[in-house]
Amino acid sequence: MACLRYVLLLVVGLAGTLLHDGALADDRPLVLAEGAASAYAIYSAPSAPAAVGHAARELARFLEQITGAEFPLVHDRSAVSGPLLVVGWNRLAQESVGGELQRSSLGSDGFEIHTSGENLYFVGGSPRGTLYAVYYFLEEYLGCRWYSSEFSVIPDQPTIRLAAIHVREVPRFHYREVFSGDADDPAFSARNRLNGQLGHRIGRKLGEQHGGYVAVRSLGIFRLVPPKIYRESHPEYYGGGQLRFGNEAVRDIATAAVKKQLAKWPQEPYYLAIPHADRGSYYRGGKDGELIEEGGAPSAAYVDFVRFIAEAVQTDFPHVTVLAQAYLWSRKPPTQADLPDNMGVMSADIEADFSEPLSAAGNRDFLEDLDGWARLTEQILVWDYITNFAGYLQPHPNLHVLGPNVRALAKRTAVEGVFEQGSYGTEGGEFAELRAWVLAKLLWDPYQDAEALIAEFIQGYYGPAAPYIQEYIHALHASAKRHHTNLAVKTPPTVSYLSAELLRKADGLFAKAEQAAAGHAQFLRHVKAARIAVDYAVLMNRARLESRAGGADDDWAMEERLDRFARYLELAKVSAYREGGSTAELLDRLSVARHLAHTPPQCRRASAGDCIVVQEISFRLAGDARIVADASASDGAAARMAGDSPVWGIQLPLEQLLPKTGKWTVWITARAIGAQGKDDAPAMRLGIYPGVKRQVRLAEVQDGQYHAFRLSGRWKYDEDRSAWIAPPNSDAIEALYIDRIFAVKQGM
Repeated sequence: MACLRYVLLLVVGLAGTLLHDGALADDRPLVLAEGAASAYAIYSAPSAPAAVGHAARELARFLEQITGAEFPLVHDRSAVSGPLLVVGWNRLAQESVGGELQRSSLGSDGFEIHTSGENLYFVGGSPRGTLYAVYYFLEEYLGCRWYSSEFSVIPDQPTIRLAAIHVREVPRFHYREVFSGDADDPAFSARNRLNGQLGHRIGRKLGEQHGGYVAVRSLGIFRLVPPKIYRESHPEYYGGGQLRFGNEAVRDIATAAVKKQLAKWPQEPYYLAIPHADRGSYYRGGKDGELIEEGGAPSAAYVDFVRFIAEAVQTDFPHVTVLAQAYLWSRKPPTQADLPDNMGVMSADIEADFSEPLSAAGNRDFLEDLDGWARLTEQILVWDYITNFAGYLQPHPNLHVLGPNVRALAKRTAVEGVFEQGSYGTEGGEFAELRAWVLAKLLWDPYQDAEALIAEFIQGYYGPAAPYIQEYIHALHASAKRHHTNLAVKTPPTVSYLSAELLRKADGLFAKAEQAAAGHAQFLRHVKAARIAVDYAVLMNRARLESRAGGADDDWAMEERLDRFARYLELAKVSAYREGGSTAELLDRLSVARHLAHTPPQCRRASAGDCIVVQEISFRLAGDARIVADASASDGAAARMAGDSPVWGIQLPLEQLLPKTGKWTVWITARAIGAQGKDDAPAMRLGIYPGVKRQVRLAEVQDGQYHAFRLSGRWKYDEDRSAWIAPPNSDAIEALYIDRIFAVKQGM
């Protein structure tokens, strides 16, 4: 890990006073080090758990870095005569408080740090709490900062004097996780007191030396009742893209599968999520329909299914808290439900406008639903979203809502944990390190000043370039406020707040930031990584920006910018630019020159906002599909697939195409080349899944020109549906080209 050394200018003793929580009577200052020498040793019991031993070693390591003095590790009190730093709940710690420390009130992560005489004690409610005590002390009293997995700031202070300390800390949330590439580092997580591991991350992150973790395991409904085993013989088990949750046989099969798996997993406390299928539909007939009507919400049958399982496992597996999912159609709680003590819920705010706090009028229904769940259970986890999954690199102006949102959750006593999903598919991501560090602090203590934390990170992470980074962040958020559009989990790069005015200003600020950081390799690397977001926004809007250029001052230097973008991606170790999209794929797309596209004829009578066009650069590609230059296309580029491919090679989620309001007609603009065969032979297949599909015959595309094909029906925003296009899987055509997909609001 790269680390920055600096001289601590503040009187360190003042830090202890500021954090003082009732000083002991003996208030003589502790002289931990003087002139790079120390009389202190670090004591931990010889049989201490792994996390306590690790805490002692970390304390010794960083104190030596800070002071230059050696702090020997000892396990035998009689072997040393000088003062001690005592790590863990051991005989010496018990003697220091007369055995009266109420450790049970500290929980698993809380701790107490106190002085007694010349000794300083670090005691946690668990071994993990002891480790957190050491990191808290190094951070809050001595000025250490672990801003990312590869960059820390460690003070250079040969002399340390501390006033008497008595501080007690218990985190607001029991479960705390930031799901992004950098935060996945176990050392970063432990040092910033993040303790959560959800789903597939279990077992590959926080080990015994870090005190373990709070686990959220998962058993999805189709893992419990697999369609490949039961669908053919028992189609009545399935409906609406889900299980039929009220079916007694389904409940019995699912419960047996859960019990079988719980017997294999460690017999230790954890959450068990039983999520429904990730789609916006559910079964409404039969027993499910009756339960839904009785419960007054679409979630009622599903919640009752999870309740049935929770009650069935409660006796044999009392260490497990079973979680239902409150997500999409299941987010609204039933009005009537009697949940057992071992059952809770994990609620997701995926529909929110993330440019606004959860308390804003447009988001308030999420908090209202959360309050409804709190009337049913006191065990709620919240799944929050902090990135753009359609563009990890895209400027995402949500920084100013991080603090208000965490505080809104903290005020609800039933919320005992938060999962923050960020750019998990890659290192890097737009301000990913900033979000991870700030959220780690807020999840521990939600009532800190979030804006001050952001400012501190910017100063510590970007050094002399900090003023320009701060000004850019301010300009980005101001533009989002001025050009307000819904900041969704999948926001396209054509969003209005990424205006030419903002991007031009951002270019200038980052040029100044690089100049300011020149000569400081670590700071310069961080600035270059942050600049990726601006270059991404410019390159993804290349045609629009170049079409408006009016002179030399408007030259966006696209080729030089693309070269810089590629270099900076490699420097920042960015491997994905969106969910399922590699940076290699992105660079291929960006290498094709484009011009501003003309308006589709079907949209010429539409008012502003009533026609939405997605060009090929934003398609999801599969199989042999790739972006190529095409002079016939509306912007000079298209997605190409070979005619003999069977793959749905081009896909576009409706949530990426359509806004959250209104009904829309959906059109796909396509052409074929090398047509041969009978007029009625299939030339392409296209549709919306699940929903509709149609075939286009050879006679409709034999001229090799682009044609717009309408998909039947009127469509609305749906997180579970995607438009798709596939070749005929034959030699009827040589290749298929897709120019764009567009939608026209109903009534045009």
